[in-house]
Amino acid sequence: MKPASEWVFVACPAIVSADLWDKCNHFLNDQHNKQKKRGKWSDFLLAGFIYCACGEKMYVYHSYPVYRCKGCKNKITVEDIDDMYHSQLKAFLYTEDQGAKYKADAAAMLIEKEGLQQTLSQELKVVNDKAHTLLEMRFKGEMMPETFVEYHKPLEERRAQIEAQLPQLEGEIDHLKIQQQSVDTVLQEAKDLYQSWPTLTLPEKRGIVELITKEIVVETEVVIVRLQNLPAPHLSQNGGNRQRSFKDS
Repeated sequence: MKPASEWVFVACPAIVSADLWDKCNHFLNDQHNKQKKRGKWSDFLLAGFIYCACGEKMYVYHSYPVYRCKGCKNKITVEDIDDMYHSQLKAFLYTEDQGAKYKADAAAMLIEKEGLQQTLSQELKVVNDKAHTLLEMRFKGEMMPETFVEYHKPLEERRAQIEAQLPQLEGEIDHLKIQQQSVDTVLQEAKDLYQSWPTLTLPEKRGIVELITKEIVVETEVVIVRLQNLPAPHLSQNGGNRQRSFKDS
């Protein structure tokens, strides 16, 4: 965690009411309190994530550091699969090319959002001008009440829509600008994580494994590592999983 003095706060509109928020959190807290205590931590980094090609989970039995499948006798040493996982982190985390692409995507989206903001602002001015003209005609008696309502109501509805969209759009633009500024920092921190991995404690490594790992499948000659994409930073809905295969030597 960075110190609080370096935190960046972005105001976001509420998407649920405060009452619903409190009810949901009360429900979650109640569930948490009813949960059983967690069992003993495993002494092996990837325990619980390793599967045999036959579909069965692989475990380390006794004190010999080898993951085994009881059914088909498939096996791999703890040291080998831990090394494979570490090498996969380098491909999974941000690279220079990914950072450059991310910046380009962010810049393109920023231009798109700013263009939409300008279009909406111009449309809002047109809507206000039309509404003002209708009001003047009504005050001068040049328009019947029924006709005024027929023409004025759609303008009011459209103005309300635009006035609701603009603050949200401004927030998205501010967020994109902050993301652009933070890419280099994210890239450096990703490199630091990969390089410092050997010095992290087992609980620290395990926390990262649980965050980004879907499963690891051990076949006869190949190990497949499936990692889940992190939720941020992102610019599109093209999420999913990353998969890498390694020769098991």
